[in-house]
Amino acid sequence: MLLGQLGRAPAFCWYNNNPSIYTNPYGALYNQYVVDVASNGNKNVCPIGYHIPSDAEFQTLIVFLGTNPGGKLKTTSTENWNAPNTGATNQYLFSAYPVPYRDPNTGGFSSTTGSYAEYWTTTFAVTSFYYKRRLSHNNGTIDQITADKKQGISLRCLKD
Repeated sequence: MLLGQLGRAPAFCWYNNNPSIYTNPYGALYNQYVVDVASNGNKNVCPIGYHIPSDAEFQTLIVFLGTNPGGKLKTTSTENWNAPNTGATNQYLFSAYPVPYRDPNTGGFSSTTGSYAEYWTTTFAVTSFYYKRRLSHNNGTIDQITADKKQGISLRCLKD
């Protein structure tokens, strides 16, 4: 199901609903129903042997990375990231790339192209919100924020 059909079902889309232009480099944007195996028919969106990380697993990554954790994961380009791409070294070849999100209320896309890379976690926050992790063009942190589970954002799979 495409993410433009807002509801309580697993769904995905591409930025501006145009996969021919935005599949590479952005990839698809997914709602939390895709991540939550209980609402996804017990399917894992990741390949066999991988899973979507919990917020605790992201925290473990942050502790491991130490100072400037977000910068160590971001691509160094200011062609895609808005300037300044503070702290970007891509030291661990994670190659975080800024991707706009899909608004859960309007079905439109954010105007933050070049500002953030955001990734779902499997961790429930409150009501219909889950935690996501955000890297920003203007700092080297990995922020924890909440998102409506109907929002369309990126995924990163972690090896089991």
